[in-house]
Amino acid sequence: MPKTIYTKMFLAAVLVMAISTAASANIVLDLDPNDGDQALTSKQAQPGDIIEIELIAKQGAQDIAGFEVAIQFDSQLFIFKGYEKGGLMASAITLPPAPTPNGVKISAGFLGGKSAHDSGSLGKIIVETTQGFGAGGTIELTQGSFGINGQTVQFALNNAVTLQGAGATTNPSQQQDGLTSDTGGQLGQNLSPIETIKHLPTVLQATYIETHRTHLTGRLDELTSIRQTLDITNQYLATANDQERNIIGRVLIGFYNRMHKDKLDQQTQPQVHDLLNILFQKVEQDIQHVSQELSQIP
Repeated sequence: MPKTIYTKMFLAAVLVMAISTAASANIVLDLDPNDGDQALTSKQAQPGDIIEIELIAKQGAQDIAGFEVAIQFDSQLFIFKGYEKGGLMASAITLPPAPTPNGVKISAGFLGGKSAHDSGSLGKIIVETTQGFGAGGTIELTQGSFGINGQTVQFALNNAVTLQGAGATTNPSQQQDGLTSDTGGQLGQNLSPIETIKHLPTVLQATYIETHRTHLTGRLDELTSIRQTLDITNQYLATANDQERNIIGRVLIGFYNRMHKDKLDQQTQPQVHDLLNILFQKVEQDIQHVSQELSQIP
């Protein structure tokens, strides 16, 4: 296979090597579950609630090859559950979220593609409120970047949403199998998705199960694609020259730094094969986890 084809398939190039876009770029958070920016920045929640927060590019997203955002939150109040691509990034590849001291960084990019519009949804951030949620807390969007035309621009963000604690308590006698009888209460916080679905009316269970299966299958396909890209990269290294190996190493460091708290220095990068092995290990672990979840679906 020609080297140009290998290069096009190299997953992180658009995210690590890129840096400029319009200075007017802006991204906001929205708590409204409907598509688009309804500017809903506050609502009530209870411990154990799963919250979907839409990530919306207000402007500056035309022709971007990828994006990255940093969010901050109190880990005593919120648990980051994941990022679901969508909208402008529906066909993008996502990188594993990178934990930071105060939150997480989220990244996604296209393989040879670009966004079609200047504004729109970038996907959804999913968090869960903890048992210590109490009076509530804030999730802040602090920094972002767009990759465009082979470059990337970073821009500061100052946007946040607030989840307010309802202050309601649940009588332990009302709880049964991890559920509460109060319609505003918790639902299956200690149960697996399948066990939670079993508490639904029978007529609804099949469609909920199928939706869960579709979600996990999509995630498994994504991880399998990433593993394939790493395999191709490993094959390419056999004939790569020193300059190419150096570039690939820098890209892999970008991967590593998004997946680990202990950052690697571009100036003292480890061997390329060592970086590949680290990424292979992470992807294999995720594949095993998702495959196990799929195997539990009836």
